[in-house]
Amino acid sequence: MPLLNKLPPKEKLTFGDRLVGKGLELYGKIVDRESLPLNKRMLLESVVDLRKDPITAESMRPAEREGLLNVIRAKYKPIEKDLNRMEKYLADSLASHQKAVAKKDKDNTMYPEFVAQFTKDLNAIRQFKKGVITPEFISLTSGDELPYARNYVHEQLGVPYFKISPSLQYEDYGVSSERARNIYTEDLPSVFHTTFGRIGYRVDPKTNKLVLQEDYDFNLGQKTLTGQQIATPSAEGELSQAPDIGPQAIYNAIRAYAGKVLPPGYGRKVDVQLNQLAPPAQNALMGR
Repeated sequence: MPLLNKLPPKEKLTFGDRLVGKGLELYGKIVDRESLPLNKRMLLESVVDLRKDPITAESMRPAEREGLLNVIRAKYKPIEKDLNRMEKYLADSLASHQKAVAKKDKDNTMYPEFVAQFTKDLNAIRQFKKGVITPEFISLTSGDELPYARNYVHEQLGVPYFKISPSLQYEDYGVSSERARNIYTEDLPSVFHTTFGRIGYRVDPKTNKLVLQEDYDFNLGQKTLTGQQIATPSAEGELSQAPDIGPQAIYNAIRAYAGKVLPPGYGRKVDVQLNQLAPPAQNALMGR
């Protein structure tokens, strides 16, 4: 297995840190890793084994890959009704245009740029209903690009401009931070919350795969007045205060240790590229 080719700056390990490290090392030797959820597998590989190879889709089980896709698709649930209205408007407009073209009724045909944009956006919405997010769908729903034809549709329908950033934030996983930080919690949203944290995504136009790229590393925590290492939110992963005992305290101790062993800039690359073709049961996302 490839190991880290550069070592992080030395952080003074407390007696508690060393206990946590030894505990993780022993745990990694005796546990059946194949039975562990993604977050625990990646933690052991990265902090105990010091693997440097990227975390990829192959690092995940099929159910984990599909679960992550579903978390991303669920981001668009709030605009479902508006997308349905937009789909109908675009389809009706293009059908009327085709009829006018067939009749050579130039007064009721659309400008070529409108036809092109309507076609792109209609296809993007219909692909999303099949479970596939396209670059054009991200363009449509992020609001970063607003060509005149698209702006016209919003105005005609009275639909607010979409502002859905192509990134996962902690709230997108649908679980509380307290639940996600419970070391005994193994539901997929909680697992993703503590594996990926805040992470962006895009679509590779050549492969149509959904690509998530980031670094897998850990923040150095802050200290309270009593000297306790606590968690702080960061782009690399969320940390926060935990009680002195219980599952969150154990989680907090592990994260504090990981922050010294694998701080920002010394972690593994995340390069997860997901095939988007979902099972039929997952494809009926809207329009039911």
